[in-house]
Parts: sequence; C-alpha cells; structure tokens
Amino acid sequence: ELTLAQLTQKYGKPSAVSQRAVQNAYGAASNAMLAKWDFPALSVTFDSITHSLDIGEVLIDLPEASRMRDEWAKQQDTGKAL
Repeated sequence: ELTLAQLTQKYGKPSAVSQRAVQNAYGAASNAMLAKWDFPALSVTFDSITHSLDIGEVLIDLPEASRMRDEWAKQQDTGKAL
C-alpha cells in the first residue's frame, strides 16, 4: 500500500497496526488495514478502506480530538450513540 509506505517514511513505524476483513454489497472481499501513529501533540490514523473498497482516509488529529474520535467509534460499535 503506497499510502501506508509514505506515512511510515514520514512518521516512522506505526504505534499500532491491525487488519480486518471487509466485503462490499456485491460480495467482493478485501482486507482493510488500520495504522496509527501517536505522538505527544499529534495523532495520525490511516484506514485503507472506509465506505467502499476503493476509498480510504488519513486523519491527523490533536490528542483530544483523537481520544474523542476513539470514544465515538467504540460507542458506534456497541450501538450506543452519543
């Protein structure tokens, strides 16, 4: 993945990396990669697949925004909306 390689070149080895299986509505399957770099004043998150198999995202957050985003994601996973 070109984007992951470029981010690793810029920020070094990610603090955390995980993969998950994804599938679109037509049955096409792929593996999505999530990588995160945590620094004292900055957090960078790369998700290789978000809303469709050809769309990913890079988020650059301040620590507080990253914490709030993580809390929101956990609540979405458990079905508890804010």
